[in-house]
Amino acid sequence: MLPNLNSLLLFQRAVESGSLSKAAEQSHIALSAASRRIALLEDMYGVPLLVRTSSGVDPTAAGATLLAHVRKLLAEIGAMNTDMATYVDGVAAQVKCFANSSALGRGLPDALAAFSQAFPEIRLEVREARSRKIVQAVRSGLADVGIIMDGVPSDGVALYPYHGDRLVVVVPPDHPLQGSSVRFDQIVAYDLVSLDNSTAVSRALEEAAAEAGRPLRVRVQVQSFHAVCRMVAAGLGVGILPELSGITYQQGFGLRTLSLDEPWAQRDMFVCTRTEPLSVPAQRLVEHLLGTSLR
Repeated sequence: MLPNLNSLLLFQRAVESGSLSKAAEQSHIALSAASRRIALLEDMYGVPLLVRTSSGVDPTAAGATLLAHVRKLLAEIGAMNTDMATYVDGVAAQVKCFANSSALGRGLPDALAAFSQAFPEIRLEVREARSRKIVQAVRSGLADVGIIMDGVPSDGVALYPYHGDRLVVVVPPDHPLQGSSVRFDQIVAYDLVSLDNSTAVSRALEEAAAEAGRPLRVRVQVQSFHAVCRMVAAGLGVGILPELSGITYQQGFGLRTLSLDEPWAQRDMFVCTRTEPLSVPAQRLVEHLLGTSLR
């Protein structure tokens, strides 16, 4: 037996307001009817969900667990209603595309804009995420199409070679590292401004350090390319970023970029999808992306 959605919403309102009477008022029902709805929920699950106090109501341990599920359920229903509303607005279909920061920092936004112009009947929803999270989103159906870097587990998804990407080193203008390129063993002698451990860049550095038997001197760990460059400009260490991102921030922060002369600095990017047949709109996006070039 499925719970009544209105009863679940009433329960959420009661917990969040701390008052069953306020929840009844917000739900536009009588207090007696609200009490019956809560009683039916408690009878369905066989446990008390609310504790009556002198000041109102509090959730029991079971009620707190139910509340977490209710919030997720109602959020999904809200997303479902939003998705369905797009069809009322004349959109024939929609495609959800998740992309990593490196792709979004290059020509991907232009490619997606061109797709939207070519297929105005398809609503394109784009989100930025780490490559590992993108694979999970595609596998679970949360995303239709993903753009990821190589080096992340990709079981359960199909991969299509997309474009290349190269890592560079960013340093302040007066940094001892000179020349147009450096090797990894030169970098490990300095403090490092690193992205968080969930990124492909960080994993590549950790693997290179392990292979070389040299520890990384990570002094600062941040979440974005912009933050890496700010910290490098402040003199807190050297940074390693995708080439275009390094060049983009180079002038604004007064930094220098050096080529990283290592085979692993050249990285591959992939379009990923579920292994089962795609919807026609999602297939159109994949074909469009594979036919474009990131500059």
